Amino acid sequence: MASSAGIGPANTGVVPPPPGVKFNLQSPDYHSGGIIPLVYVFITLAAIFMGLRVYTKARISKVFGLDDFGLTKVAILLFYLRLNPERDFRTSVYVSLALTISYVIALSLAILFEFNP
Repeated sequence: MASSAGIGPANTGVVPPPPGVKFNLQSPDYHSGGIIPLVYVFITLAAIFMGLRVYTKARISKVFGLDDFGLTKVAILLFYLRLNPERDFRTSVYVSLALTISYVIALSLAILFEFNP
């Protein structure tokens, strides 16, 4: 077992870095600065398109269903419920809904309470 001052996977990594690359776990270089503006652009576009969809459903077609709210997968599954009244099909859709919503909640909690040493 390597000491905290010694050489081991905790201090050097499992595989040595390629030539010309410095190994630095104390203050690593981050190269994600260009992604943040892109995220803002796509969040803005998503909000605009969601607003247009809600406006169209509420003002023009005047038909608003549960599938007009929420996440894409959930909305598609809720739309499936409106398509087919068969009991077995609806049961499978409800199971899929439960799994999808559980997954989204678990993933959201994992991201929210992420531990970063």
